This record gives sequence, structure tokens and C-alpha cells, in this order.
Amino acid sequence: MNRNEQGYSLIEMLFVLAVVALLSFFIVTFSFRQMQLDMYEQAIKQFELDLLEMQALAMNNGGTSRCWMIQGETLECIQRYGESLVLRKMPENMRVNIYTTNKRIEFNGYGSVINFGKVEFVMGNRRTMYSINLGRGRMRLLAE
Repeated sequence: MNRNEQGYSLIEMLFVLAVVALLSFFIVTFSFRQMQLDMYEQAIKQFELDLLEMQALAMNNGGTSRCWMIQGETLECIQRYGESLVLRKMPENMRVNIYTTNKRIEFNGYGSVINFGKVEFVMGNRRTMYSINLGRGRMRLLAE
């Protein structure tokens, strides 16, 4: 009896399925990691923009603006009589440490930084850190 065999065997199909599953696993893992890094980068840029906004408000109003981190997870910025202008939560697995004398950043009416130091961003289990050095009224974002 002569059979005309066309098609693929079960072993060949399982091999192709395993290769596709392995490739999709690596692609999803890479995409998730990249999405998380983008979220951290956006949070750092937003943090810097919030500080610049508070510096500009201090210069426009001639008053003092203060920003500090609440338990390393929430940025709060106020001006004058305690009116909260910025209240921003950091992404999950991201901590922010402010290294100044009073654990806060203050801008005077001229836009100069009263308390200055280093702001450190710790993301996840990795010790990837960024620093914003504050001094002489200027801010620089430095990657370490």
C-alpha cells in the first residue's frame, strides 16, 4: 500500500511551537522591562519639571517654595501658607531620597536654592540611581 504523506509530524509541530513560545517569552520580558524603565524616566523628568515649576513660582510671587518627599514615595510642594501645589506619587518600586540639611528643597523669591543637596532615585531592586544636584539656583540631572 502506497501512502502519499503530506504535512508535518507531531514532533515537528511541537518543535516549532516551542521555538515560537521561547521567542515570545523573551519579547514580552524585554517589552515589560523597557516599559518599566520608560515609566521611571518619565517620573524623573516630571520630578525635575515640578522643581522647575516651583522655582518659577517662587520667583514670580517673591515668596518661598518648599518641596519634600513623604516616605520616599510622594512629592509634595507647597508655597506660602501651606497650600499644596504639587502632590505626586512615584511609580511602584521607585524610591526617592533627598539629601539636604532639612530633607527638603527650598527656593527663595530670587529663584535660588536655599537648601541644596542631592536627590537620589532608586528603582526596583537594582541600584540604578540618578542625581539632581541643586546649587546656586541651577539644577543638573546627572546619571550615575
